[in-house]
Amino acid sequence: MRTYLVTACLVFGFVSYVFYQDDEAHKDDVNSWLFIAFAASIWPVTLPNMIRKVVSKWLKTRNSPDLTLSSPSSLIAYETSSEHFPR
Repeated sequence: MRTYLVTACLVFGFVSYVFYQDDEAHKDDVNSWLFIAFAASIWPVTLPNMIRKVVSKWLKTRNSPDLTLSSPSSLIAYETSSEHFPR
């Protein structure tokens, strides 16, 4: 039980950090925080997907010579930058 709660807190911290990095997100929206808490509580499902996205993005940036890693935040899987995700 302790492992489950510790991992849920770590996932909540990671998702909250990414949420705060998003300039377009409304930080005072209660529904957003409830969704983050829900995603952290079901971490056995959400954590593997988060890890997969971070690793796949890291592999793409590592193999692509035209992208430079100017900051550690460029490895975050849920960036909203149009440079990485054209609309």
